[in-house]
Amino acid sequence: MLRQLLYKIHPKFSLVRLSWLLELKLRNVFSNKTRVGFGPVLSAENNMYVRKWRIDPIVNGINKRSKKYVCDIFFDGDDLSKFDIVVMVEFCNISEKIIKQLKENNTILIYDIQDNPDKEITFIKLMDGIIIVNPLQGKDIQQYNSNFRLIEVPIINHQHKEDYRKEGPINILWDGFAVNMKFMNKLNLIIKKISKNTKHKINMIYHTNTPSKDEGIIKYVEWKLSDWEKMLASSDIAVTIKPLDDEFQQRNKPSAKVNTYRAAGLPVVCTPSAADKLVIKHGKTGYFAYTDEDWYNYLKKLIENPKLREKIGKAGRRYVLKNFDISKIAKKYTDFFDELIWLNRTIRQYALN
Repeated sequence: MLRQLLYKIHPKFSLVRLSWLLELKLRNVFSNKTRVGFGPVLSAENNMYVRKWRIDPIVNGINKRSKKYVCDIFFDGDDLSKFDIVVMVEFCNISEKIIKQLKENNTILIYDIQDNPDKEITFIKLMDGIIIVNPLQGKDIQQYNSNFRLIEVPIINHQHKEDYRKEGPINILWDGFAVNMKFMNKLNLIIKKISKNTKHKINMIYHTNTPSKDEGIIKYVEWKLSDWEKMLASSDIAVTIKPLDDEFQQRNKPSAKVNTYRAAGLPVVCTPSAADKLVIKHGKTGYFAYTDEDWYNYLKKLIENPKLREKIGKAGRRYVLKNFDISKIAKKYTDFFDELIWLNRTIRQYALN
């Protein structure tokens, strides 16, 4: 009833848990720490891309651990002048005029790039700092703004594989939006060939935003937030293809997908993006497959050898838990805040002198 009433007041209240929003507001009201705003919040809490990887966990992580910063969220159209630092994942109705007014107020402005930085060059030039998720984005950004940092996507899934079974069907998983399934199509014939040659029962599962359907070896399972972690943990091998000749996939895609797979304990075979190459050690914590022959050989090895699946899967999981848990990613944010505050203060002092 309360949510419906608030929704009538403003639709933004449908996007967040009211208890969480209230907690953030109370935390900020009674704090004398440096205030940081993340937003604008445009999508509901089941949005994995921005909410679950770039706003909610970072806000919670900083609030839980930082002695210097307190975080809140903001919605499109909110007054941003109450913040000392504003981290923007979108610009929406934030105009160039608003940006300049905030800068005149000595607000530190950060653009946390989610996708394609080419669309926002005007704003990139005005930012105090830029956060990138793929190393190639830095090459695009540096000609417009030299203050950028690579901060990876945190690990947010908790369920993981414990049984690397010898018997039963081998479930190979791809998890993602249906629009990207076009890159995966070539695997269907390869997996059918492996199944025929090895006599193993194999399921190629596309966990995606389309209705579920069963086409024998190839299966489509409709994605739901409620079963996302369970689907990962119940699979045996995870795959993804980010084509080397696709500029967008290579320059803008983070390592989130392969790291999420590996957090679930799954051995990964992938055609990697530039970001993936930084986090996977070929043959140790995953496999890079560039040709059909690579795909056939690495998948066949993993399908036939449960001990190898366990070895690669556990090694990958150890790596991502060590390097990409929320506390470590949140610290990278606060370290960047520290640097930008120092730089901003130094520039102001130099201007006065």
